[in-house]
Amino acid sequence: MALHKSDDNVKKIVVCGNGLAAQMTVCALARQLPDQIQLTWLRIAGSEQSDIFYGNTAPPATYEFNLNLGISEPELLSGSEASFSFGTRYQNWGGAAWTQCFQQPLPIIDGVLFHHYLSQQNIFELEPFLVSAVAAQKGAFAHPPEDRRHALSRAEYGYHIDPLDWGRFFERMVPRDRVDIAAGEIADIVVHDGDIETVRLSDGRELVADLYVDGSGAGAVFLSSLGVVFKAERRLAAHMQYRPLSGAEGVVRTLTGCDFGWVSDTPLQSQVATLTVFDPQMPGQAALIAVPEGAAVAEVPIGRHPIAWAGNCVAIGQAAGVVEPLTAAPVVLLIRDVDRLLSLLPNTRDMRVESREFNRQYDEDYRNAGLFHRAFYEGHAFPDTSYWRAARAQPIDERLSAKLAQFESRGLHVAYDLEPFTQEDWLILSYGMGRRPGRYDRIADRADRDRVRQFLSGMRQDIERCVSAMPNHTDYMQNFMRYLRQQET
Repeated sequence: MALHKSDDNVKKIVVCGNGLAAQMTVCALARQLPDQIQLTWLRIAGSEQSDIFYGNTAPPATYEFNLNLGISEPELLSGSEASFSFGTRYQNWGGAAWTQCFQQPLPIIDGVLFHHYLSQQNIFELEPFLVSAVAAQKGAFAHPPEDRRHALSRAEYGYHIDPLDWGRFFERMVPRDRVDIAAGEIADIVVHDGDIETVRLSDGRELVADLYVDGSGAGAVFLSSLGVVFKAERRLAAHMQYRPLSGAEGVVRTLTGCDFGWVSDTPLQSQVATLTVFDPQMPGQAALIAVPEGAAVAEVPIGRHPIAWAGNCVAIGQAAGVVEPLTAAPVVLLIRDVDRLLSLLPNTRDMRVESREFNRQYDEDYRNAGLFHRAFYEGHAFPDTSYWRAARAQPIDERLSAKLAQFESRGLHVAYDLEPFTQEDWLILSYGMGRRPGRYDRIADRADRDRVRQFLSGMRQDIERCVSAMPNHTDYMQNFMRYLRQQET
């Protein structure tokens, strides 16, 4: 097979946008690309406010993502409002309340998944066996140790974030000598044979590149110029405001279901971010939802493009799809988009192979994230208002039906390719919403029941002892930041 000619290499990349997706993408490309590739950041206004729809929770994968970019956790915490997170506490959610915590895989005993032994022992609660959830109940936090014998080693943690602040952090981490910055308004995008040929700005400048990366938010100015049509399922509005910390905040985001939608409170380092999400067309909603002065406000379509890569243009984050921030999914998917771009960065201007694989993974990611999101609206009596009706309006995907049916029948986890949420995520969600297996794996009966009972009791006691010795999250955070400041001096 003949090697491609060097004059056909990708030499110029233009990233468009001014919000979180563009900020993270530019940061990643600037820190990872070889110097031979010229990187231009086209900063256009208009997408920043919709960044509140990325929500306030970043998953555990954030740590590795940042580390791969050469950004350490101390740099993140010192340079932003981010704080530690054990997950989200859902309350008044169709009558259910639970902690959707981040969790390492639960023990597999004699080849049988952990929850089957709970069913065998007629134990109906999962949270006492989840160290992150128990710690969250007490507002406690500490970094999980590497010693696997320690109860806390099974905890996972992510970060509480303000998406607007987080974007500014990534922007500051961009090596300035690596990026050409162009600010302005787009006057025209010239398309030829399914590719973007030229981007013309209102001041007469022209930008020409081999690859165009669309991080412009829900408007998707690059991708839409190629005729890729966004498929919207519904519209949602949100506003985000802040209040000072009281000192009693915990280590989870607290999300409360309401008639008009939901409200979440997220403790950051120096303040609490309150995000309110609602249906903008709900009759009488103006009387229910007062938008505070100075709050960040946005209204967006929820949905996605059928493909994220068309021709020589690839969309990242909300330019590809907009997800309701009920879970950590918006940031999960954004990180996966950026990682996928880095791994599939084309060598030549013939990008058909890369675009095909990017779109396959993109489709799986968003479909599977949609299953997890939709599972929050199944199995309970929810308010009969426009927000909740719209959330359940789409026919349930047969793959989600299979997941729910198999779990409720015999505790079986049905898994699909490239799922962004883990088996533990699904298990915690199912238990939280009151789903229980009707049967358990009969292989569990090989183990002595008394020994299983002793094991479970010991595990529960170990977690309680561990959490009782952990510091309050607010104190831990303050002491940790004080230590970092001392290290800097």
